[in-house]
Amino acid sequence: MGRYILNTYEARARTSESTKRFLLDSFWRHSLMVACLSEEMAAHMRHREPDAVFSAGLVHDVGKVFLIDEFPEVYDLVLRRAHESEEPDSGLLDICDVEREVMKIDHGVVGYELTRAWAMPPVVQLGTLNHQLDSDRVRRSPDSVVAKIVGLADLIDRSIESRLIHHLHPGAPEREEEPAVPPEARELQEVLGVFFETLYETAPYWVHEFLRNRRIPLQRAYESARRRVNRARQRSGIRSYGPSEGGASPERRKTG
Repeated sequence: MGRYILNTYEARARTSESTKRFLLDSFWRHSLMVACLSEEMAAHMRHREPDAVFSAGLVHDVGKVFLIDEFPEVYDLVLRRAHESEEPDSGLLDICDVEREVMKIDHGVVGYELTRAWAMPPVVQLGTLNHQLDSDRVRRSPDSVVAKIVGLADLIDRSIESRLIHHLHPGAPEREEEPAVPPEARELQEVLGVFFETLYETAPYWVHEFLRNRRIPLQRAYESARRRVNRARQRSGIRSYGPSEGGASPERRKTG
């Protein structure tokens, strides 16, 4: 479905330049990474619908595409405010708070309405709505497990990419564009090792609750998902300016 939408001539013709830039920034890589990591975790958990979990991860931020396409100037303001208010190196900013403050709605709700209009499976709709894990929403969800899988994949990817940026470019000034230089394997393993060793020290309570008694090899699942994304990038020929490739606009690097 995603390939069909992206490759359709009519869709390309209707897409604004600001939306194209947004998609080719770190957005596409993050969406695919969350999809792959969600599917890897779902497979380890023997979830009944791993394909649907993949789809939920793939479209979890689709509401952002609608907002940046329909309201580009306002959403640029959202991104700037989010960047200004985030804590350095945290990578855990919930951009939904800023969206609700500026636009009176967040991308999770917009994404939910879009996936519902597209008649996508309920598991995809709920994963899109709840991936930021607002407690009230999750409590009302009939399948909060998918929301937590997608939410954890989202949190892990944003956190690791934030750490990679500062590991590869310590103290370097932010730049709008940088050469696409993927991290060396040794550097990546160093960042991953520290992150997964300290995950429980910094993760929100729901992560502890979700992972309790679930033996999910998170680092192995992440590395497998990352390899899948790298293969997709190589086959597609797309050079992302997302954090994995060394750059991205500062507003879009860490906001989820």
